[in-house]
Amino acid sequence: MYVLSEESEIQARSKNKTMRFLPGVAPVKWRTLAHLESRTLGLVVVSGNSFIIPDIEISPTDFIHVKFCPALKQTSPDGLEAIVKFTPNNSGESLTILNKNIVLNDGEKPNIEFIQLRVGEQVLGVGDIEISCGPGPNKNSKSDWLAIIEFIVCPKELLSLARARMHTNTRRDNEIKHFTKVYKLPMFTDKKLNAFSLAQQIVQNQIIENPINYRQRLHEKSKQRELHVLSLCCGAARLERSMMEGIPGTVHMTLMDINQDLINATAEAFSEFGNVDTICADANLLELSPNKYDIVICVSALHHIIELEHLIEAINTSLKDDGEFWSIAEYVGRNGSMLWPDSYKEANGIFKALPDKYRMNHVKKIGEASFDEDLPNRDCSLTTFEGIRAEDIVTILDTKLVRDTVHQWSTIIWRLLGPAYVPNYDMDNDEDRGIVEDIARKDVGYLKSGALRPVGMRAIYKKRSSIEDM
Repeated sequence: MYVLSEESEIQARSKNKTMRFLPGVAPVKWRTLAHLESRTLGLVVVSGNSFIIPDIEISPTDFIHVKFCPALKQTSPDGLEAIVKFTPNNSGESLTILNKNIVLNDGEKPNIEFIQLRVGEQVLGVGDIEISCGPGPNKNSKSDWLAIIEFIVCPKELLSLARARMHTNTRRDNEIKHFTKVYKLPMFTDKKLNAFSLAQQIVQNQIIENPINYRQRLHEKSKQRELHVLSLCCGAARLERSMMEGIPGTVHMTLMDINQDLINATAEAFSEFGNVDTICADANLLELSPNKYDIVICVSALHHIIELEHLIEAINTSLKDDGEFWSIAEYVGRNGSMLWPDSYKEANGIFKALPDKYRMNHVKKIGEASFDEDLPNRDCSLTTFEGIRAEDIVTILDTKLVRDTVHQWSTIIWRLLGPAYVPNYDMDNDEDRGIVEDIARKDVGYLKSGALRPVGMRAIYKKRSSIEDM
């Protein structure tokens, strides 16, 4: 597998050394593509230049995945050329894999092209990939900048994982900064019932028969023996703390997160219970001792994990023979925490019909509220790990662990009544509460009719101890 990312080593090549560049404008450089709605990162290549990825190994099962677009708001009238060539190390002859002319006029919406090329017998072995930007057929190079958003070589079934591995350092930095601020919002600090919690209660009560009571389950198990519990990606660990209150037995709690600031604050909040350990680590690389934990908890965090296969295997290893993995309030919807097209159509219709005061967004810029004309539906995984592989979660859990109980619910309330909009609702106000209840009823209707797909999950999985479990 090869994934082009900011961390990748490449060799820039300038074919036109006489070309004059503006100050600070490099012929090949990673840039944020401001003309795209999602402000995606792209490796920008100015016309007449190229970059080389050396020593790429390509096997017969691989696909070459290329995602690209113009890097500016418009191209020259004759467009630009996106060219990809492969030169095997054992031969000097280059093979053109892709040669695409792209024209973008000012004011047009840029078309992000995604091409998957099956590797043929001619493109095998180890060699160099060269990606270049050329002027159009009339050789007019003005405004011809090419942006390579993705370049991946891997089997088709590994594409989701490969995409998730892009820009890990940038995503990690953004994630830590974002959630350090977000967890200070009233939705996460105020114990008072909020709009999201109320809507969740309504939907779950009408959709889920015999819902899982994790707090009761933890208390009952603690009566039987001392428990060792691990909370993965704990964040502020509000739910875990509420589960520990009034615990009748002894629980040794381990809190793990990548954000040291959050761990420090959370450990202090847990100190009244005693027996608290902490781990500051990246869950994607986590190694756990075998047969150590009675329960491993993960609250709404698996959709932030790239290496799901590795993490779930580590969980399985760390569980005692009768141990359990609790996946609580997990998002298992569309990658990037986006709404599916049919869900977005319904949700945006509801959103646009709301009075203006309910459409104030409190997350775009923490501490300031801004009005949203339409319900945002951007791919959050482009800049953080939000929903990075959400679509793969259930399949991987079912493969690596043994399913005990799985409940799924919620279609649109998580977006309409999430952190961005919760502050707009006062549950002591009859009008506010009525709107929340109406949104919840609509969500129940979508679920019961099967019109929209559920995106929320609560589940209990058991240890997969042998091949017979598979």
